[in-house]
Amino acid sequence: MKRCLGVLAVVLAWVAASGHAAAAPRYELVDLGVLRQGDQSEAKAINNADEIVGVAYQSGGAGYPVRFVHGRAQRLIQHSAPPYRSGQVTAISDAGHITGQLHIGRSTNPVFVTLGDITTQYEPPEGSASAHGINSQGQVVGRRSQPMQPDRAFLMHDGQWQDLPVPQPELPSIAWAINDAGQVAGIVRQTVDGVQGQYGALWQDGVLKETFGLPGSLSTLALAINRQGWVVGSSQVGPHYFQTHAYLHRDGVTIDLETRHGARSYAYGINAAGDVIGDRALAGRSGPFLYSGGRLWWLAKLLPTAQQAQWRLLWVRGINDAGHVVGLARNAEGSLRAVMLRRLDPNPAGR
Repeated sequence: MKRCLGVLAVVLAWVAASGHAAAAPRYELVDLGVLRQGDQSEAKAINNADEIVGVAYQSGGAGYPVRFVHGRAQRLIQHSAPPYRSGQVTAISDAGHITGQLHIGRSTNPVFVTLGDITTQYEPPEGSASAHGINSQGQVVGRRSQPMQPDRAFLMHDGQWQDLPVPQPELPSIAWAINDAGQVAGIVRQTVDGVQGQYGALWQDGVLKETFGLPGSLSTLALAINRQGWVVGSSQVGPHYFQTHAYLHRDGVTIDLETRHGARSYAYGINAAGDVIGDRALAGRSGPFLYSGGRLWWLAKLLPTAQQAQWRLLWVRGINDAGHVVGLARNAEGSLRAVMLRRLDPNPAGR
């Protein structure tokens, strides 16, 4: 009973604190550009200096890690030895560290870290690795794979690789995001009461602090973390994949953000104000959402009417403390473009 009352108090305090922002937020869409005319692009992450990174795809299909500057995409890495065929960007820190993956050969896909004009490639001592998050100290987190072994969540700094502790090492784990305090969000698989499930995980100071998910869920993803250590992701709350809800985990409590029966939602980003972005499907309609001020909004409906007619917003992946959001949209000509949704109204944690 005390635990239930504690959870209720946190939820009510969260709703009350958010109640002042009932007015709809306002956004405008900014086309971030491509490498060359006819190419396509997508934006993956944005930091608090409004630096944006993503991937640009050329006509041959290869994708290149890019930063977006003044309406154009610029390749992050001009040359590598050996030459890379394609690559992905996954995250950028507030200090400007960028991380992702380079695809050089069938079995050579090093993690890279870029700061300014300097790019360093890293490979784990054994197997391969995928980078998912980076902080301002240059600490990288992700997934490390070895033949005949379960995937393991890792933390890497300056070429020093560390597997993060898990309850059952024989089961897989993945680290998805890290904040500047060194808190890491990810997933672990573990057996609870004889039943194996996948749970959200929070590591702090190299120790697994807690695992979590919505009540009854055996399949949870934890994909983003803000500077306060609040985590967002999704939990499957029923036997079918379409019974999946976005959640916010803060102060030891996991809050279901989905308010409509039959809706499916996934959260991918969170800022210091607790604004959450992700994707949602409800009653035959699907698209990106914003959770702000205690409400879920369809992001496309927060654009000016003219832009709603000119663009179809497909997905979003990053949000910064000013409330600016980045992702992918299709323009009137049918081209896929990296976009930023610039928030026009004041944001509680914005600058």
